[in-house]
Amino acid sequence: MKVPQHQTHRKARARLRLARERIARADYNSAIAFLRSALKQLERDPASPLDRAQCYLELARCHNLQGEHASAIPYCQWAMNLLQHEWNASLIQAEAKLQMGISLLYTGDVRKAQRYLAGAYQTFEAHNQWMKMALCAEHIGILAKQQQQMVRAINALHYARRLYRYLEDLDGVHRIENQLRELIPEEQE
Repeated sequence: MKVPQHQTHRKARARLRLARERIARADYNSAIAFLRSALKQLERDPASPLDRAQCYLELARCHNLQGEHASAIPYCQWAMNLLQHEWNASLIQAEAKLQMGISLLYTGDVRKAQRYLAGAYQTFEAHNQWMKMALCAEHIGILAKQQQQMVRAINALHYARRLYRYLEDLDGVHRIENQLRELIPEEQE
């Protein structure tokens, strides 16, 4: 007996929620299993491109958080392809650009990474998504550091730190302060 489509999608969305909970707990392998299960279910029955794109996006995020940046790139691309013709999906598209920018930053394609990170930042700024803006600024700073553009790196990281402080994200503040310590050595007395 075939399960109605709305029930299939409800189950897939529940798996997506469970995956996000696992990501928040840094249990990436579990999250990936839930996301793959959700995708299988969504691919069996015609699904909205948004649901599938969100699964791909979360898979990309898991791989980026695990340091498997090259593995994240295809998921980012698939998400962006699915969202290409969706109206009112600018925030999800910006999240895909952010994840793609992070992936490209760590795989060495800094020109493309810069373009994706800047595009994501502009969208997040237009929608007052402060946490996402801070994440973009942080990675723009890291990118500038890799390019030996120290003034630009310091400015981007200072801005990211200010946003993290405003949001009371102590982990973000500590990450940025560690980055800044590497760039600005303390004066010796």
